[in-house]
Amino acid sequence: MFHLFPALLMFLDLVLLSPPWTIKALPAFGLSSSIAIGYWMWVNYCYSFNGFYPYPIFEILDTPKRAMLFGGSAVTMALMTLVLKWAYGILNGVEVLEVAGKPYMPKDKKKA
Repeated sequence: MFHLFPALLMFLDLVLLSPPWTIKALPAFGLSSSIAIGYWMWVNYCYSFNGFYPYPIFEILDTPKRAMLFGGSAVTMALMTLVLKWAYGILNGVEVLEVAGKPYMPKDKKKA
């Protein structure tokens, strides 16, 4: 329940107040992987000073399983990015693309 309200408010902010996202699938996976790797490095850096991890599960898992946890989190983050982008398109419509600075509408989206 603690995480429900921030997630709900962020979703409402996205669909009601934000411009459309332009990120595609591959960059979404690259960005989420970079964030996950950066966070893993930060957690290990903090562990080197503190001698303990911020979450008990990190103590339980060995390095390969921790890599799977962070990898799974990165995939989940990327998939949620794409789902939210899709939901935005359903609720607000799909924006016209710009190609070389000119409006472009794919053939399947043009009105007859």
